[in-house]
Amino acid sequence: LLLPAKLATAGYATRLRAELAERTALAVLADLGHDPSAAFAATAYPAALVATRTSPPPGQLVSLELEPSGGPRLPQGALAGGGPWVLASPPLLDALAELRGEHPLLGARFTPQLGIKTGANALFLDPPDALEPALLRSALRGRDLAPFRWTATTPLFFPHDDQGAPLARLPAAAARYVRAHEALLRARVDYGGGPVWTLFRVKPALAEHRVVWADLARQLNAAALTGAAGRGLLPLNSCYLLPVASRAAALTLAAWLNCTWIRAAARAVADTAAGGFARFNARTIA
Repeated sequence: LLLPAKLATAGYATRLRAELAERTALAVLADLGHDPSAAFAATAYPAALVATRTSPPPGQLVSLELEPSGGPRLPQGALAGGGPWVLASPPLLDALAELRGEHPLLGARFTPQLGIKTGANALFLDPPDALEPALLRSALRGRDLAPFRWTATTPLFFPHDDQGAPLARLPAAAARYVRAHEALLRARVDYGGGPVWTLFRVKPALAEHRVVWADLARQLNAAALTGAAGRGLLPLNSCYLLPVASRAAALTLAAWLNCTWIRAAARAVADTAAGGFARFNARTIA
């Protein structure tokens, strides 16, 4: 079978992975995403699966390469249970198991969430200069993040108060701007009533101490938003954010997420995306 490579890690494929591991003898599980002979006209991330419809024999080994070449193999028993399949050599799997045995996944201890969603980026990002300065904030996109720092910010029209509630009224210039685009603002998928200028998922983004990382990146890069420099920055929904109790906690967690071992562990089970990128959510990070 030729399958999307993300079936090895996607949550929706949990039952499929469990059935394959328990009811078939797997011969090959090969990620072809970097194989030049597996190129497609469309953006695709293929994997090859070769299996026999029979119970796996004891000690069944699964090749991680489509062509037999004496490459890495892993025990089929390591794929049981339906969890993400890490298609890696046994030494790497052992290292990941040891790491996760001592450190639970981030999502098991905390509840990271995506940053602010506008539902209409063209209206809220880089707004007209005529808008009142009091309604402008600095937003962070995933592409702006680097280890321990950010490389850029984007002006954000932010018609909310410091506690995250939408303003009851807008000053004159902002009110005119909103009236001109009211139909589009009401048509946003997440809009369910109230002021039409409402943004979504605002309150967590205003926490005093936050750790943020890009949802989509080539490697896991985290930064602490804390203190005077980070307090006024608002992560957008291309970032994950995790509010924490203190500046020390934010700096410590950012250091943990940026270390080589945690990056490697997260990359091993992250969903593949275009251009060598991957998606880093809470279930992939130890």
